[in-house]
Amino acid sequence: MAAIDLAFICDVYHHFEHPQASLVSLHKAMKPGGELALIDFQKIQGVTGEFIMNHVRAGQEVFEAEVIAAGFEKTAEGRACSRRTASSASGAGGRAVDEQRM
Repeated sequence: MAAIDLAFICDVYHHFEHPQASLVSLHKAMKPGGELALIDFQKIQGVTGEFIMNHVRAGQEVFEAEVIAAGFEKTAEGRACSRRTASSASGAGGRAVDEQRM
């Protein structure tokens, strides 16, 4: 049963041990037009600090690919503030906002 209007995942997505299964389950629970807000750290070689480079499992490209593979569709991307980037996605069950921190 679709019951979620908005799911907000902030600074924990890189800890998901089974991100694909989690995202598929979340997508199934989304009401039509529902939204997923995904905020996590950026992982950019030569830009991101050593702690984050060693701590975060992947970069924005991988996270976005995982979200899209779960049935969401990217709809927009922009900066939320000077240290974050954001992107949006939507699908049959809803859309996702993917925001990355440095």
